[in-house]
Amino acid sequence: MAIKLVPGAHSNHACAEAARNAAIAGDVNPEDVTNIQISMARLKKLSGPLHPTDLIGVAHSLAYFVACAVADRGYGWITPRPRRSMTL
Repeated sequence: MAIKLVPGAHSNHACAEAARNAAIAGDVNPEDVTNIQISMARLKKLSGPLHPTDLIGVAHSLAYFVACAVADRGYGWITPRPRRSMTL
């Protein structure tokens, strides 16, 4: 058994880390972000719901992972917390 360090689908972790790194390096103000482009091999469309309404949707939403990583400058167990807007 392994300890899961980050919530959600494993395939989203690299994108969240890249978004976090870009937000930090560019000193990005989340309020100024209007579009995030994701490009990777075999990606034809974003996986999971764009606007998740529950924790299962959050765990499988690449859009939510990346948006949170930019807004929070990271992604971890605190990210999908209760009462947080799931329509970033």
